[in-house]
Amino acid sequence: MQSSSNSPELAAAIEEERALDRAFQRHAAEQSARQSGVRWSGPPVTAPLDRTPDEIEAAARARQKRHQIWLSQDTTTWLQAMIDLQAFARHLHGLAERGRETWSRGLPGDLDGAEALTLKIEDQAPDFIQALNRARSALRALQTAQQTR
Repeated sequence: MQSSSNSPELAAAIEEERALDRAFQRHAAEQSARQSGVRWSGPPVTAPLDRTPDEIEAAARARQKRHQIWLSQDTTTWLQAMIDLQAFARHLHGLAERGRETWSRGLPGDLDGAEALTLKIEDQAPDFIQALNRARSALRALQTAQQTR
């Protein structure tokens, strides 16, 4: 199954699978060392089997497919829009805080700075509205799906 045309996404997913294997191996070794010389009532720790490159690639492809399915869900779209809105809100809060500081230092003395800051805030509006529209659209899709049940 080794693909000659691995996409960067697939290569990253394959590396994640390899990292998981290494983590499982380390955990098994740590547990084995921890249990050496001690009798436990549970089953002995066994190291996970080594997966072949084809098995790792198949697991990576399956992980990618699950992730794509997850990304395509309306609940995920809504969640991502909320995350984006939070990021915009934090950014806008910081800009507005700078505006308050400008006022505290004497706004009439820095009208050019206040204008530049106001323009920065205004520049954020289209992206904010786009994220809000994505949230509304995903929410409408979720409401429609719930009504058809």
